[in-house]
Amino acid sequence: MALPSSFMTDINQSGRMEGKLRDDFDVFHPSATQLYPIGFEMTLHGRTWKYCRAAEAITVAHRGLPCLVDYPWIATSLYSLKGLSTNDMSVGAALRKSIVVEADDYSQDTTPYASIKKNFFAGGFCNIFYSSALIGCHRITGSEIATANATTAANLDIILYFDEPLPTAIDASCTMDVYPSPYMCCGASDSGTGWSSFVAVAPCAVTADYFFWGQTKGPCWVTPNVGITATGVRDMCFHTNGTIKLPVAGLQRAGYIMYKGDNTQDDAMIMLDI
Repeated sequence: MALPSSFMTDINQSGRMEGKLRDDFDVFHPSATQLYPIGFEMTLHGRTWKYCRAAEAITVAHRGLPCLVDYPWIATSLYSLKGLSTNDMSVGAALRKSIVVEADDYSQDTTPYASIKKNFFAGGFCNIFYSSALIGCHRITGSEIATANATTAANLDIILYFDEPLPTAIDASCTMDVYPSPYMCCGASDSGTGWSSFVAVAPCAVTADYFFWGQTKGPCWVTPNVGITATGVRDMCFHTNGTIKLPVAGLQRAGYIMYKGDNTQDDAMIMLDI
């Protein structure tokens, strides 16, 4: 996997693009160069798109794309960070808009670990467990390149920047988990499992590590699984391979069938709702 040396941060206050940039603009041309911040939103005539990065090659279009980020509850993973409970680097007063996170069990010299890249966590989230009465879910606007922790050679220090100031002080008992944007690490549709969620639908094939517009809402054709029609059933859910199927308890909802049928057609034009 080839990551760029750095990623973009916010370019405006709303996180949205108003209209098209030019008349020949379309969503069918992924690019090797990042053109917008990850998660940047574009709405055109009722269809919503999010700016995404393909963490692996997306060879089949018009299917749900799973987010490949693991929860960091147990340990730091390829894309997420588990902060130490005795995270002295973060201890400090309220109203700060940046902290230093010491990430545990992390391989400093291993490529392609993502947090060695500037702003990889831009658009992501940091959950800070201040106390049982206050848990902060803070949006990250940027992050610095990770550096080796001076005390523990196995750990790394990463500076995170936030949208809003911290509501209270951080003490040594606080724990924290760090996630990138779910649109930073989109996998191929067949990478979905019973443990993953779908975050967008790609309108075209995408090369690994390329940036692209993934649709999240509005009229969209999504590849059907084996049969999606049943009398009285209008909602559709995602199968583990990113196709859509009849609802099954617990599955992620994809949207609803837009047009009238007679229980024989499987034309999968749906009102996508991720």
